[in-house]
Amino acid sequence: LELEYPGYYKMIIETARRVRRKKGFPNAIAQSYNHTILPLDNFQDRLTQFRWGIKDFESRFGFYPEGMWLPETGVNEDALRLLIDNNMKYAILAPYQLKSASGLKTGKPLKEIDSKLNYLWFDRDQKGAKIFNRSIAIFVYDGELSRKVAFENITFNSDDVAYIKQLKL
Repeated sequence: LELEYPGYYKMIIETARRVRRKKGFPNAIAQSYNHTILPLDNFQDRLTQFRWGIKDFESRFGFYPEGMWLPETGVNEDALRLLIDNNMKYAILAPYQLKSASGLKTGKPLKEIDSKLNYLWFDRDQKGAKIFNRSIAIFVYDGELSRKVAFENITFNSDDVAYIKQLKL
């Protein structure tokens, strides 16, 4: 994009900077440097993927990212710990990757994972107790909408995208 469509590239960069100035947070998200399945990487490779992805983001946008997209949403607890260590505020995962969730106020298990809600993952100590000052927000993408975008070509016509959004799929 940077080389073939520099005008669009510049617009994306400027939009992210403008949104950050206006709203206090960006609409851009970092990603690991290469498209590697992070849980399959060893610790050093995973750390390198995060750090290079962060540096690439900083060099393009001019500010530190707040969140990171993981290739294929591949994640494990070690990857989440590294995201926390690198000051990421959130990650985006698939809805099926959250095997359970509890209400923060009630502590009661939720019946289903809702893509309209955000969740917190807490790191745990060696005894399994939550470490409350080590957490990361987890957002889940809308699985049905994602499938339609990927496999049903709904982005070909903007009216179709608006219709799907209106149906709240």
